[in-house]
Amino acid sequence: MLRRPSGGARRGLLARLLAGALALAAVGLAPGLTEAGSTGPAGPGSEAVALSTSTTRVSAATLAARVPGTAVAPLNQVNRSANGGNNPVVGPVPATATLGVPNAGTVPVIGSVAAMADDGAYVAYESRVDDRTVDLMIVSPALNGAAPVRVILPAGWASSTAQTWPSLYLIHGCCEKADYQSWSVYTNVRSFAADKQALVVMPSDGSAGFGTNWLNIGVLRKGWGYDTFLATELPQILQRGYHASGRAAIAGASIGGYAAFALSALHPGAYGAAASYSGVVDTIGFLSSGLIQGLLVREGQISWAMWGDPVLFLGVWAKRNPADVIAKLRGINLYVSSGNGTPGPLDAAGASSDPFEMATNSNGQSFIRSANAGQLPVVTDFYGNGTHSWRYWDRQLARSWPTLAAGLGLPAA
Repeated sequence: MLRRPSGGARRGLLARLLAGALALAAVGLAPGLTEAGSTGPAGPGSEAVALSTSTTRVSAATLAARVPGTAVAPLNQVNRSANGGNNPVVGPVPATATLGVPNAGTVPVIGSVAAMADDGAYVAYESRVDDRTVDLMIVSPALNGAAPVRVILPAGWASSTAQTWPSLYLIHGCCEKADYQSWSVYTNVRSFAADKQALVVMPSDGSAGFGTNWLNIGVLRKGWGYDTFLATELPQILQRGYHASGRAAIAGASIGGYAAFALSALHPGAYGAAASYSGVVDTIGFLSSGLIQGLLVREGQISWAMWGDPVLFLGVWAKRNPADVIAKLRGINLYVSSGNGTPGPLDAAGASSDPFEMATNSNGQSFIRSANAGQLPVVTDFYGNGTHSWRYWDRQLARSWPTLAAGLGLPAA
């Protein structure tokens, strides 16, 4: 990926348009991102309830007064993708609601009914998926709406215990119909986590939320503070209601890899480890910024709505670019991986080359050059042939576990 452009290059409109076109083409060719689908917020027969000021701001007394187990009508989810496709399923999949759509649920029984973040975020309802998995629908002032989170509980977890566990956050990529369910639907994370003494937390990052607080330039929208939702509201709720300790690690696929590194840099001490699988971890440059803007446009957003124009708002982009804030990642166990875009051993016969993975491979190596220049240690796995797909990210979660475990204070084996 190209690094920060010179003053003359920044004015190269043709180059910027070309980069955007290439980015859009890459997105269109990326596996699992080509199938359009329904945008409905809830499954058949469910009753959608619109959020109001009263539902996003409730008192602690009101929360505590709720009766555990009481049925709650489903809420509309903020910012679901209308474009995401269905990637191949890997391994057994727990029974769940319509793909990507939150289950209806009840007032919390598993967690504390009174759990609330400092800004008033709270769990509107829970839904038990299986004996170890629970979905939470969180009303978030930062998002100005509701967003779901799937949590896999560790062995020995109990509502009544005083014990706490570290949290492993797994962030999904762009444009996924499965949204917060992606990691549990497309990978073997449930079986992988069976012997891991940690809460595995899989939150919604929206259609293309990038784990960041949007500037909302040019749009009449309040909210979409995904940074605040992921790194502040959610950890506070889990610590206060679900026996999470203050120790955590974070990993993500595709733009989730960006979120993992950016959140680690912007919240010192919050995460002991961060892993990026085929992530965009160097956002500055025509190709990188064009790729990001192409994804936003693909999801129906104005290209500059999130961080502004990458030239006029270069300072905003740089402050959120992991490659530009290397010093803030010091002391965190880091892992970067990517394939080269050529079909590999986990791809179906006859698979085509993947320009999106070629781009993220180059991007990851650009970050590593910045890390080397800053003498920042990073574990890397540029594993050669492989496309931008969940089968490889499933494998990388296992390969990166020693790095993540070190950040969580858990055994590497």
